[in-house]
This record gives sequence, C-alpha cells and structure tokens, in this order.
Amino acid sequence: MPTTRATTTWSWLALALALTVGWSGRADGHDIRVGTRTDLTANVRAAGTLVTVDGFLRDNLGQGIEGEAIKIDFAKAVDATGPIARDLRTDRTGRFYVTLTLPPGRYDGTIRYSGREFYYAPVERRLDPVTTRRGELELTIRAPALALRANERVRVAVAATSAAQPVPGLQLSVYVSGSLLKLPRTEEDGTVIFPLELSELPGSTAQIVVQFDGDERFEADRKVEVVRILDAPTLSSDARAIRARLQRGVAVSGVLGDRAGGVTAQEIDVILSQGGEELERFRARTDEEGKYGLFISEDRYEAGELTVQSQVVLPGGSLLEATPLTLEVEKTGLTGLPWLLVSLLGVFGAVLGVNALRDWWGAREERPEKAKKPRVSPQRARRPSIVAVERAEIPSEVPEGATRIAGVLWDRQRREPLREGEVAILTTQEEGQPAVIPATPIDADGAFSFGPLSPGAYVLRATARGFVSASYRFTIPHSGELRYFRFPLTPVRVVVRDLYAELSDELLEADEGAWGRLTPREVSERLLEAVESILSEEEEREEVVQEGLKAFRALLGRVLDAERGDGPALSSDEVVKAFVTLTEEVYYSQRLHDEEIITVAERLASRVREHVEEWRGR
Repeated sequence: MPTTRATTTWSWLALALALTVGWSGRADGHDIRVGTRTDLTANVRAAGTLVTVDGFLRDNLGQGIEGEAIKIDFAKAVDATGPIARDLRTDRTGRFYVTLTLPPGRYDGTIRYSGREFYYAPVERRLDPVTTRRGELELTIRAPALALRANERVRVAVAATSAAQPVPGLQLSVYVSGSLLKLPRTEEDGTVIFPLELSELPGSTAQIVVQFDGDERFEADRKVEVVRILDAPTLSSDARAIRARLQRGVAVSGVLGDRAGGVTAQEIDVILSQGGEELERFRARTDEEGKYGLFISEDRYEAGELTVQSQVVLPGGSLLEATPLTLEVEKTGLTGLPWLLVSLLGVFGAVLGVNALRDWWGAREERPEKAKKPRVSPQRARRPSIVAVERAEIPSEVPEGATRIAGVLWDRQRREPLREGEVAILTTQEEGQPAVIPATPIDADGAFSFGPLSPGAYVLRATARGFVSASYRFTIPHSGELRYFRFPLTPVRVVVRDLYAELSDELLEADEGAWGRLTPREVSERLLEAVESILSEEEEREEVVQEGLKAFRALLGRVLDAERGDGPALSSDEVVKAFVTLTEEVYYSQRLHDEEIITVAERLASRVREHVEEWRGR
C-alpha cells in the first residue's frame, strides 16, 4: 500500500512538470505579448483638386511603426458620394504619405489602422473636413510676333500651368486661322509643340487660338496670339540736316512694310558712319503704320560727309538694309549769346550760394542752446498727471455730470492715442475691502468712460502691452476736470533708456550728455573706464586699489547671482554689459516688453551706484 501511494505521488509530480514545460514552450513559440497603445496622426492639405495626406503611426514610446497597413477614406459631405479609399504602408520611420485627386466638393475623411494581434492596438481617427475646388489654369502661347513666309515654317509652343506648376496630360484645342489642329496631350513639362506651316496660310496674319473647356480639375481658359507674316518686306530711309535755332542735327525717318502694309512694333537700327568708320548706332521703333523716326544731335558727329543707313533683323536672322544716304553736315556750335547767358547764370548762382551760406552761419551762431529733455523715472511713469483737454476737443458723445468720467489713453512718447489697452477702476466698499469695477477695453481711438459712480474715493488703473501700468487717484463728485482728459502711459523702452542715460551722465561727469551722441556700447566702454579711474585715483594705494578692483569686479559679478539666489558669478564688465544689452534690446528692438523688465534695470543701476559709492569712500 505505501508503494502504491508513493507511485501515485510521483505520477502527479511528473504530470505537473510536463504541463509546465509544455506551456513554457508554447509561450516561447508564439511570442505572446500584450498589445500596446498606438498613436495615429495626419495632416490634410488641399490645393485645387489635389489633396495631400501626411501622417505618422507611432507606438506608446513615440517610436515609428514600420510596414503597417493604413487605410484612408474620403466621402462627400453633402450627397454622400461613395468613399474614395487608398491603402498605404508606413515607411521605416512610421510615416505615410499620399496625394489624391478629388472632384470639387467638401469631404469628410477617416484614417484607420487595424492593429496587429498581441502587438499593436487598432486605432481610427477622423480627419479635418477638406474642400476641393477646380484649379485655375494658365495657358501661354510662345510664338514669334513676326515671321517671314520665305522661311516656310516656325515653331510654336503652348504651355499649361496651374499655381506655377506644369500640368501634364491635358488635351487642348488649338485653332490656326480657324482650322482645328490635332495635337497630342501636354508633356510632363506641361507643354505641347507644333510647327506652323507659313506657306499654307492665306493672308498676312495667322491667328492662333488655344482653349481648354474645363474639367473636374481645372477651370476653362482661352488664349489668342497673332503672328504677322511678311511677304517680300521692304525698308525705306530718309535723312536731312536740321539747322533750327534750338535744334541742330540730323533727322532720320522711314517705313518698314510689305505687300500687306506697314509692320508695327519692330526695332530699326540706324547707323552713323564717317570716313568709312562707324560712329554710333541708334534704335527706333515702328508705329502702327510701320513708320519710324529719330533725331540725332550734332554733337554726335563731326562736320563733313556723313553716311546714314537703316537696317532691321528679320525672323530667321536675315538682315534687311535700306539704301545708304550720304549728306554734308556742319557743326555750328554755340554762338556768343548762349555763352553769355551761361556766364551770367553762373555768376548769379555763385552770389545766391554765398548769401545762403552767410545766412546759415549767422543762424547757427545765434541758435539758442537746446533745452534738455526731462527724463521719465519709473515712479513718474507709474503715477502720471492727467492732462485736461480743451472744450473744443471734447467729443459730443462724452457723458455729462460730476459722477461720470471719460478720457483717452495717450502714448506719452508718440503723442497719440493708444490702440490697445484696458482701464479699470478700484473703489472701496463699506467693509473697507477693495472692489474692482470690471476692466473696460479702450476703443480704436483709445477712449474709455465710466459712470455714473457713487460718491467716494477711487483709483483709475490703466494697462497696455509694452507700457508701464499707471494709476491715478480721484474723488467723486468731481469739479469737471474728469469729464474728458488724457491719461498718459509711458513705453517701457523709454523708462529703461532714461535709467541708463541717467546712470551714464552721473558717472561720466566730464562727458555729460553722452547719451544721444554715443551708442550704448560706446557709453559702456566709458563707464568701465570711469569705474577704473575712480579706483586708481591715489597712486600710493595702487596695490590696495588693484586688489580692491578685483574684489569690486567680483562683487559686481555676484549681483545677478545674489538676485537669483544661484547661478554662475558675473564680472563687473559683464554687469555693465548686461545693462547695455538690456537697454539695446528694450529700446532699439521693435518688440513690446512687459514692465517687469524695468525692475531688472533698476536693480542693475542700483548695484552699480552702490559699489561705485563704496569705493569712492575708501
């Protein structure tokens, strides 16, 4: 009996071991994994009837998933047209990209990933609605404006583009003098080329008409070009000397034409020659009747025999020349009267110049010294004085009464109303807690108004991007000064500039007013020189001063570090340069800065003053 029980126990152990090994092998063989979250994103863009979808398939770690199938469906939102579907596969970065041509209309789209069992979870996303429109087609005809029938054939090219891109595979209708040509579709570069057989065309002109009737992708378009066909062209020329009082030279004229009449808008070269050598070439253009003409002043040639010849380059490179003309010319030059007039004008101009110079120099010596413009401190900017306007300036819609106020936010620097900003009123309730009347945005002219207000004390607070916030205390009822007034706000850049300018004048006593004549970089160099000169006034303390200079620079270097509480130490040069950089950025850039930057400028200026005074007292 014990033997049977022991055998049974070993059998159960063997069965458990076999099941364990079998289950482990199955797990390894099938690579069982838990499906991870997937992220599917896509951007949709439409240009005409072309729709581009560009997106990514990523796993829960943000890595791209390669070789997965993505399905894209588009369906019309109005008439529920059957979906237009595309199947894609992601590349090695998880990206998929496709360009579709959709008929004009509004479409809703979806992208779908079916997932992979035990690996990636399925996901579906709705795309942003997209609207396609027929693109604008631009047809261009490249053909010569002038053709010579003797050349028999010319080359004509037609190009089709949309949004500056070539349109291949387009069937165009081309008519030459009313006859339809059978041409292939446009090539990959959007062009189709055909020969124009001149010998088969009647008349002196050939009209080329290219048109496209429109389809689902592009609007219709039509272009017309006219080619003038020359039959036995001729060029005539005439030249004569002109000796008028105010016009002396040679007048050249002529006509370019053929059997059908004059040839318009053609360039004619007129060549002057003397003694067998070419002097100069001139160019004229034929008018609507084929006539041309120009005048050549006598300063372009010498007295004697002058040869004038006209010529034109015909299509194909052949040259058509008129018969050369020879005439005797004289150079009369200026007579005594013109020279006398020039001399008198020169003397008169010199007298006027001397008098003007004398008046300018006298005005310069008597010019009063320019008054120094007052600077705006941060305190003055935050608590400005209001400026009451004249009664004639008060708009008719401003409310009356001693319990109402109205005004306009004013740019102190540009002297004009602000376009953006907010105005709020702070009052005091019975319990003594401050209450705020909701802020009111200013209108396009910077105007604001409040009222009626209960009797009591109030604070008017105004804010605007790039300006120092300001407050003004007043009481209700008022005596009329608050009916309409200007509330000035100072730009942050002006306050920072004035802080820097004040510090510069303070330390550069011998060079007062350096701001305005020097750049901030040049002022900073003089500031550093002034600081070093203060520390080296006494020669007997040179060593002490040098050690103090190092300590002083180290102390200045820790200013910003002390303000932040940590960070690398800065040298004294870097402190001044930091101030300079701040001033240049705030004052000279076009960006609007928050008023908190003024606190940084004040602290930098304060630290420089403290350390300078400390070393002056030693």
